[in-house]
Amino acid sequence: MKKLFALFFSTICFCATAQTPGQPIKGIIVKGGKNPGGNTQLSVSGGINNPGSSIKTKTNLVNGYALGANVYVPLFAKEGNGNLAGHTAHFFTIGLNAGGEYFAGIGDYNLAELPSYNISGQSAGPNIRGNNDGNKQNGFKAEAGVQANFSFGKVTLSPVLNAAYMSLKQNAISVVQDGTVNGVSYSKEIYAQQAAKTTGIAFIPKLRIAFFPGKLGFYLEGAYTSGPDVKTQAELFKPQGKVNDAGFYSQDQMSMGSSKPKDQNAKYNSFGVNFGLSIPLGNAISRRRLKGKVTKPGGNGVNLVNPLFQQDGNASENPMQNPSALAKPGNPIGGIIVKGGKNPGPRDMIAVTNENGEIVFSVTETGEYTLQLTIPEASGKSISSKGVKRIPSENNKREVRTYSGGRKNEVSDENMMARPGQPIKGVIVKGGKNPGGNSINLITNENGEFTFAVQEAGEYKLQITTPEAPGKSISE
Repeated sequence: MKKLFALFFSTICFCATAQTPGQPIKGIIVKGGKNPGGNTQLSVSGGINNPGSSIKTKTNLVNGYALGANVYVPLFAKEGNGNLAGHTAHFFTIGLNAGGEYFAGIGDYNLAELPSYNISGQSAGPNIRGNNDGNKQNGFKAEAGVQANFSFGKVTLSPVLNAAYMSLKQNAISVVQDGTVNGVSYSKEIYAQQAAKTTGIAFIPKLRIAFFPGKLGFYLEGAYTSGPDVKTQAELFKPQGKVNDAGFYSQDQMSMGSSKPKDQNAKYNSFGVNFGLSIPLGNAISRRRLKGKVTKPGGNGVNLVNPLFQQDGNASENPMQNPSALAKPGNPIGGIIVKGGKNPGPRDMIAVTNENGEIVFSVTETGEYTLQLTIPEASGKSISSKGVKRIPSENNKREVRTYSGGRKNEVSDENMMARPGQPIKGVIVKGGKNPGGNSINLITNENGEFTFAVQEAGEYKLQITTPEAPGKSISE
C-alpha cells in the first residue's frame, strides 16, 4: 500500500522576520503523508500469455491467459523532491517482489507445418484437424526478485526482475486427416504428440506502470519469460513409397505407411501483458519530512522569536494581549505548527504555516483527518533561562504570576498564554480544494484540534487566521 494510498504535502518556502500581533507568522514544518511507493503492496492481475513463434512451431504451445498475485515489500526509500516527483513523499523505493502465476493455453494449434497427403480417387482435398479442444497446456510460476518504484505524483513506474521456479504440463495431441475416397469416408492419424511435463528455472523481467487515484491503484504490466528447454516426443505418419507424377498416393501406400519419431525441443519463452490492481498494506518504510527551508524549529528559515510569546530579560509578554499591538480579527497566522493525520491512523503529518498563514497539500486518500495547532518552541535557550519565573503551586501545577490590566499577582490562565508547544484553541481555519475551495470553515477546540472530511482526492489549501473578538477589540 499502513493505508494503500497516501497524502503528499507540498513544501513551503518562507523567510523569518520579527513580527507583531496581527502580522503573518512565517515558517511551518510539513511532514509528508504516505506514498504508495513506500508501502508494502499486494497486487492481483490477469492477462494474456503468448509463447514465442519458434517454440509454438517446434513444441505446439499455444496462446493463452495468465492469473497472478504478488506482494512488494520495500526495503529502502529515497525522499522525493517536490519539483521532480510531483510532491511525492517517496520518489524512489526498492525492495522485494514475490508471487505466483497460473497460466494456460486455450488457443488453436498451428497445423500449417504438418504435411497432408492427397489420395487417388479423393473427391476433395484432405482436411487436417486436431482432436484436443480443451486446455492445450497449463502451468505455474513461483517467483521472487527485486522491484524498484519511481513515483511521479499519482503515477508509479516499476521495473521488476524475478527468478522463478516454473512448471509446464502439455496435454497429448492427436492430429488426423479426414477425407472421402471413391465415395468412402476415412480418417487417418498423421501426427501424435505425447503428454509432457517441463520444470526448471526461469527469469522474468517486467515493467509496470501504475496509477493511484486513491487508495486503490491500477496498473498495466508487460513481462517476458525466459525458461528451460521444452522437449517433446512425437510421431509423424509417412505413406509408403513416393507420390505418383500427379502428386497422389494410392490407398495401399496409405495403409502400408508407418509413423516415424519426430522429437523436438526449444527453449521456453513467452511474452505477457497483464492488467492488475494494487492495495497498500501496513506502514510506509519510513516517515520523512518534505524538503524545504525549514525542517525543525530553530533550523534555517524558522523565526527564532516566538511571536506569540516573546521574553526579554525578566519580563514575559504575550503580544496578543499587548494593547499597543492589536491582533486584528481575520489576520493570517504564520509559523504555527500543524500536526495530525488520517483517522484512524498515525498522526505523522507535521506542517508549519507560511507567512500568509497557509498550508497547501495534496491528498490521494479520502476520509476524515484531524490536525492540531501548537505554538513553535523558542530556540536558543529554555524558557527558564530567559528569566520567566515559575512558582510551583498545589498539585504541582504551574502557576505564573504576571501583571494583567494593573492587577498584581493574578494567576493567568495557562490556556491563554502562548507557551511554546501549547495547543492553540479558538483560531479560525478556512479553506478547501485548491483552487477556490471554501468547504472548510472551522474553529479549533480546547485542544487546538479541528477535524474535517476529504471527499475528493486533490490539492487542498487551508488558512489559519485570528478569531473575531467577542464584543470588543483585544485592546479593550
